[in-house]
Amino acid sequence: MNGKPRAQIFRDPSFRRVFTATGISATGDTLTQAALPFAILDMSDSATAIGLVLAARALPYALLMLPAGVVGDMIRPQRVLFLANIVRFSVQGLTAALLFTGHASLAALAFLQAVQGAASAFVFPASRSVLPRALRKDQLQSANASISSVFSAAAIVGPLLAGILLTFTSPASALALDATSFLIGAVLLGRISDLPEVTRTTSKATTKKSTSWRRELATGFQEVVGSRWLLLGLAHAAGFQVLVVGAVAVLGPVMAQDHYGGDRAWAVLLACMSVGHLLGGLVTTRWKPGNPLRAAYVVVLGTTPALLALAAVLPFWSLAPLLVLYGTTLSAGDTLWSTVVQSNVPLDRLSRVISFDGFVSFGLRPLGLAVLGPVAAMAGAEGTLVAMAGGSALLTAAAALLAGRPRFAPAPAADGAEFPPTEPVTH
Repeated sequence: MNGKPRAQIFRDPSFRRVFTATGISATGDTLTQAALPFAILDMSDSATAIGLVLAARALPYALLMLPAGVVGDMIRPQRVLFLANIVRFSVQGLTAALLFTGHASLAALAFLQAVQGAASAFVFPASRSVLPRALRKDQLQSANASISSVFSAAAIVGPLLAGILLTFTSPASALALDATSFLIGAVLLGRISDLPEVTRTTSKATTKKSTSWRRELATGFQEVVGSRWLLLGLAHAAGFQVLVVGAVAVLGPVMAQDHYGGDRAWAVLLACMSVGHLLGGLVTTRWKPGNPLRAAYVVVLGTTPALLALAAVLPFWSLAPLLVLYGTTLSAGDTLWSTVVQSNVPLDRLSRVISFDGFVSFGLRPLGLAVLGPVAAMAGAEGTLVAMAGGSALLTAAAALLAGRPRFAPAPAADGAEFPPTEPVTH
């Protein structure tokens, strides 16, 4: 397949703005991830303090994910993104100012990062709802792959830039640059004004005059449980977060410490995963499987060898490429899944469905992180990794067999909006 689909999406001004804003803000996020722990350590030489501040950011992010989906369907998603970036700019700018002036405290950092996490919760469903409004269905996979690639590039460039800043300046400088990235993102996203209006539909859970958050949320839930493929996908995501993502995040560093030389080796393996994420985005700009839903499951089976290699303590030179494969398949699977959701969920309910997806993924991630440590202490890290690999492979294979094909559910489009016709597809 040639590169025409990718070239076409970059001709759309809305996509160019989303792509650029995503790349800039993602790079800024990686700066904060690298710099904030050292800012905390300058005030309190305590890993507990780092954990508390990071938890203060993660908790509202998870708790507000579902309300954020409701807001994303009630208000234009580009407006939600603009306002969220303004809040994030203000919060991160104030954080940098407090650090520059020496007036920062752990309580202040925790509070500001909680606000930052709350604003970021609204970005996740809104950002994935913009693309189906701006592009045709046949362009969505290339668009998602390009967005995935820019995230991966940021994960590689950001830490390098953070290292330079932390060497010659201070953590406050990195946070100030992060704040600037949100301001640039707000300016870019604020200029998106040509997306079509979406007509809201009613259901058993809503009435024409009802704007109750509870009923709006119930409509999103009804969309999920009423679609077998969606319910199956969220169930798979829940298990996958614990069995695979949690296992690598918790037990990967343990194996690196015990067998591969510690933090430097783990940093190299993380870089390998980032390279894999970038490759996955590039692959899915060209690869268009006939059944993207089933392919999304099949491809993430490529994460299993990395877990088994860690358990077997394979030589480092053979482990590194398997971590590249791990990142590649994760990125490709996420791109395909996002494309299926965007193509088959009505646009007036898309943000709510995406918020359920995010809530399951991000909400269960802390559970996996908390449980795997005690399990590994009893069963051993190697045995736990083997069990996680086997469980995830069985779960993913079952999901692939049961996936079928979703029934297309084209959203109501505004007059003049260009959405390609779709045919109902049976399971």
